[in-house]
Amino acid sequence: MLFIHLYNDFSGSPKVLTDVIKSLDRGQEYYILTSKSAGGFLDEFSRNTKYFNYSISDNRYSKLFKYLLAQLSIIYSVIKIRKKIDVVYINTLLPFGGAVAALLLRKKIIYHVHETYITPKLLYFFLKIMCQLSSNEIIFVSKYVKTEYLKCKNVSVIYNGVKPAGIVSKMSRTASDIFTVTMICSLKNYKGLMEFFNIATSFINSYNIKFILQLNASATDVKDYIVKNNIEIPSNIQIRTSNPELASLYLETDLLLNLTKIDECIETFGMTLVEAMTYGIPVIAPPMGGPTEIVEDGKQGFLIDSRDTMKVIDTIKLLNEDIVLYEHMSNSALSRSKLFSPSVFSDNINAVFKKL
Repeated sequence: MLFIHLYNDFSGSPKVLTDVIKSLDRGQEYYILTSKSAGGFLDEFSRNTKYFNYSISDNRYSKLFKYLLAQLSIIYSVIKIRKKIDVVYINTLLPFGGAVAALLLRKKIIYHVHETYITPKLLYFFLKIMCQLSSNEIIFVSKYVKTEYLKCKNVSVIYNGVKPAGIVSKMSRTASDIFTVTMICSLKNYKGLMEFFNIATSFINSYNIKFILQLNASATDVKDYIVKNNIEIPSNIQIRTSNPELASLYLETDLLLNLTKIDECIETFGMTLVEAMTYGIPVIAPPMGGPTEIVEDGKQGFLIDSRDTMKVIDTIKLLNEDIVLYEHMSNSALSRSKLFSPSVFSDNINAVFKKL
């Protein structure tokens, strides 16, 4: 089996791919094809990994050129090791070169589709058609993603698995305790970064409420972003950069925010939401897309449009002050998270493999 992923970093899709690989039956031979990068979740499989060159550019034309060049590298690499593989597993829509090569070589193809937001739209349309026409099996990360596609045979909706944190629930707290509000995201405006800064600013005089912004970006990229956008970071925000191990962050978090702007991007799943819930952390999430399949509004947290910042602010105040409500949501979050266990994920993934 050959697993193909375009860009290895510490974001959700390569993390899910590591879980897929770990779900393989022991002794099954596999290879990984991905780009060289500064670091990512797939690094732990370096002995089984073959690399191609690919880097991200801010210039749209350079970005497209590098992307297409990477597809040629993928096609060449797949053809080169063709005798060693029977199945090509394509993680996300982006590495379509793997499907081209697999079709030429008459190999079986599995697509694992995570996204519905790719620009330009013409590229997204092409990648969707490529997926639908070439695949023997398609795995969608949520029902929402599945609705974006025409009716296809041999499809599965498999929710991402998240390892239980082993937490009973968040410890009992009082209204005077520090209340930590965290957001974990990439360095993109559509993730609601400006909204996060505005929300934190409104609590600048609240002595017991602090904010943490965990970004999937380097310190240099974060500094450049702040300068470019002329942002003045409120004193009650702590910004942290790329970190594959988030356990300690969740342990100090009382509320997790996902402020993705639904008019610009719809979340297809929401890995950090489930991870937070395994620690008994209530969440605030978008009212559309994959998060609605994870969070029951008013039970494990709230589904709120991030453009309504006043509602988010009022909800933070409510959860900080209403201890009974907070503990009820904490217990509910912990209970709900068990629906997304690694064992269920592994069983479902292996069921797809066995169909081929």
